[in-house]
Order: sequence, then C-alpha cells, then structure tokens
Amino acid sequence: MMPETLSDLPVCRRVKREIERMIDAGVLHSGGLVPGERELAHRFGAARGTVRQAIAKLVADGKLVRIARKGTVVAPNVSARRGSGAWAVVVPILHYFYPLLVTYIEREAAERGAALQIGCSYDSVQREREQVFRAIENGARGILLAPACPRVGRTRESFEYLADLPAPVVIMDHWGANLPLSGLDAVLSDNFAGCYQMTVHLIRHGYTRIGMAGREEPGTIEMDERYRGYRSALEDHGLEVPPLAPVDTRGIGHGRVETIREHLDWGVQAIVVTNDRSALTLISRLREFGVRVPEDVAVTGYDDEPFAAMVVPKLTSVRVEKAEIARRAIELLVQRLDEAYRGPARTVVLRPTVVARQTCSPHCPEYDERAQEENAEIDMLRAAGV
Repeated sequence: MMPETLSDLPVCRRVKREIERMIDAGVLHSGGLVPGERELAHRFGAARGTVRQAIAKLVADGKLVRIARKGTVVAPNVSARRGSGAWAVVVPILHYFYPLLVTYIEREAAERGAALQIGCSYDSVQREREQVFRAIENGARGILLAPACPRVGRTRESFEYLADLPAPVVIMDHWGANLPLSGLDAVLSDNFAGCYQMTVHLIRHGYTRIGMAGREEPGTIEMDERYRGYRSALEDHGLEVPPLAPVDTRGIGHGRVETIREHLDWGVQAIVVTNDRSALTLISRLREFGVRVPEDVAVTGYDDEPFAAMVVPKLTSVRVEKAEIARRAIELLVQRLDEAYRGPARTVVLRPTVVARQTCSPHCPEYDERAQEENAEIDMLRAAGV
C-alpha cells in the first residue's frame, strides 16, 4: 500500500497539516500571529472557507488560539512544559502595590511546595499575553494574573485568550465590566466600599467639605468605583459634592497645582486620595501653599503601603488585604488544579478597612472608636470564614 501524500488528502486536512508543519518547523512560533485567511488561501491554493475550517480544527485541537480584534495566534507549546508543581504570577507593575502581593504569593506557594515564576506586563496587554504563554511553556500549571491596565482601558475581548489556555487562571485585583462575565475565577477588593468607608471616617471627624484627588484623565474601573464610593458617602450624609473636578494627582506631580488652588478656594477641609503615593505628593504640594496636614486640611491615602506608617505625619489609609488576596487566589487555583471544583467561575470580593493614623487628626486612632470597633467586627467575621 502506497503511503498517503499531502496531495492525496482532502483540501481541508492538507491545509491543516501544512499549518501544523509550519508550527513544528518554527515558522509560526508560540504566541505568534498566524497569517490571515486570504494569505493562507493564496499560499495553499485553497478557498478561504477551507482555510477557515482548517483553522477552526486547529483551535479545537488546542494548537491555535483566537484573540478578538487581534487574530489567531499559535497556542503555548504545551508539549514542552516541564514539571508538575509550578505556578506563575503576572503583574502589571513592580514599583507599587504588587511587590508585597507577590511576596505573599511566594510564601503561600513555598508552603504548598510549588515553584513560582514571576512576570511583569508593564501595563501592556500584548506583553501580558506573551508572559502568560511563556509561563505555560516553562511548566506553569496555573496562572495568577493581575491584568495589565493601559491608560486606554481594556475591552472584554482582550481577556478571551485566557479562557482558551490549557491551564486555569485566577484574576487578582482587577474589577471591571469584564468580570465576572469573562468566566474566570477572580479575587477582588471592593473599591466602592473602601472609599465609602474612608469618606464616612472623615465625616465622623466633623469634616463637611471633603474633596477627592485622582487622575485627571478617564480612570480605570477601580478608580471610578472609588470615586463613586466617595460621592455616595457624601450624598448619604447630606453633604455637598464639590462643584469641582478631583485634584489632578498626575498633574501636581509635575508641578501643575491649579486644582489644589481651586479646592482651597472652595474651602476644602479634607481630601480623599486614590493611592498612598499620590497622597504623599499632595501633602508635599499643600506644604508649598503653607497648608498644614492635618491641622488645616486632612489627607488620606489608599492601599496602605508599608511606607504609610513610616512618614511624618503617619498616613491614614485604606488597607487592601494583599495577604488575603494572595491566599484566596491560591485557594481557587489549587481547587481547579486538583479538580476539587469544576463548576462555574467564582468571584471573591474582599472588603478593605480604614487604618486610622495622623493625617486626618493628630489623635485619630483614639478619637474614632466607632471605626475601630467596625474594623474589629470585620476581622472577627473574616476569622470565622464569613
């Protein structure tokens, strides 16, 4: 019996086989974009519909991955994966917030005997995808992903490649219109609740003119939720929402202080800032205006980075429980890896807490006993697994 040649195969199977050969030969590399249907049809002398069928079969086989608005790419080389106990964590930046989160993940992974790969997307969706694909090729059985958040925002479609991966993915600290509709497990912090609680904390101190500081350009969903929490707290307590745009924290970092002057002219008594680093920048700029913190204007931060307790005055901030995000994300991942859970995607929402220090009042921890009691109740509920 004569061996079957490519010319003997049905056209669809022949096209499929040719694409597989291109992948095996490295002409199409892992994560690389596959030529369009028109180009492949011309190359193989086949109809575009036939090429489309061949690509669909390769997607079904897990050899190609479709990415909305991007095209079709070669899937990670699963056959090249090594080991069985490796995970990967990919974060958007390494200079703020995420180093501590990665540290907690490393500790949890070590306790469970899992090796950990670490990657950074630098807020590039393309680089994120490359990092995820490379991690799987290098043996990662599961992915912990804090998604890239470029200034132009992200579409729901930009997450679709994750659903086609041969490894489970857990999203961390990304709250958007994409979730939980993306069908991925996620552990999130409640940004609305964080700024709501902080604003109420300031109201209890007797402040009635409370402003907010954030980026001037359209923010991420997280920043939008923080602003919504701040605004809702004012409205719920019958206070005026400032007739001003938030203080532009990006602008004041470059010496543009017009929005600070506008808030001072309005009579601002306290300012809720959307992250700790920007809060320190704002305090520095206020000093240039001769404004003392907290004697003249109170300032609060968000994230409770380690330096918040070290600066003078110590920064009151919203604590995002990074250790808890790490622990819960790993729990979800391990359940998927061990096939202890095969159900629909789960979303865990963690409530942040106010950490009272000095920038909202020199004696804030002693003054706001009610906030301390509420935080203690939250800790008790968390310890009880509620």
